[in-house]
Amino acid sequence: MKRMCLPKVIAVTMAVAMSALFCTACVSVSETGATTSGTLATTTEVDNRETTEESTEETTTTAKEVSKSEFDIQEYKYESSIGSTYYFLVVKNNSSTAVGISFNMVAYDKSNNTIGAGNGSIDIVGPGEETIGYCFFDDVKGVDHVEYEMSFDESPYYVPVVGKLEAVKNINKKNVVVTVTNKGDIPAEFVEAHALFFNKQGTIIGYSSAYLTDDDSEIKPGKKLSAQLDLYKGYNSVKVFFTGRGTDD
Repeated sequence: MKRMCLPKVIAVTMAVAMSALFCTACVSVSETGATTSGTLATTTEVDNRETTEESTEETTTTAKEVSKSEFDIQEYKYESSIGSTYYFLVVKNNSSTAVGISFNMVAYDKSNNTIGAGNGSIDIVGPGEETIGYCFFDDVKGVDHVEYEMSFDESPYYVPVVGKLEAVKNINKKNVVVTVTNKGDIPAEFVEAHALFFNKQGTIIGYSSAYLTDDDSEIKPGKKLSAQLDLYKGYNSVKVFFTGRGTDD
């Protein structure tokens, strides 16, 4: 008598049914940008009617890398009265990942000659947050344009806090006073306010910065601090941005 084999369609149906019993937990990003990972479960079905040898199969996933296209970037240039130049990058993170950012800049004059170079960094910027970084070109003036490269640290040591800061601006003739309250549940460390002052033509005519910290270099949860950012002359408008970081101990 000939041996009868089960049709392949039955084996396929059984494989589908068995695979429905298993699930895969995906990597997720928390509200503060800290990454948490679940368990990746994989199965390999063995048909014991034909063999008793078991085999395993590993499945790997590759996380999508953060790219510059996931950030809104505004660029501002300010040449100080002493002949040095600040080049600011105001960065909004539209990705789902908290990252640290570093950048390298090269400054050129109108004839496209290289006249300066420098580095800058942002400790941490969380999803949806906006912050600022800059390069300072010491004793460099006449900057026409800047080219820069950015790199992203997707496993930063710090956690984002800027999105948990509530700020009030009091605009005066020659200064702006900012009051910041930490609405988060961890201390906000080294919080710094950066004010860009503009004239009617939209040109930066002044820059000022100040830390808002207590004796521990923090704004503790629920606490508020104020700082005065001066210009010493009239201006038409001002934009204030904040930097800061936290540690998830």
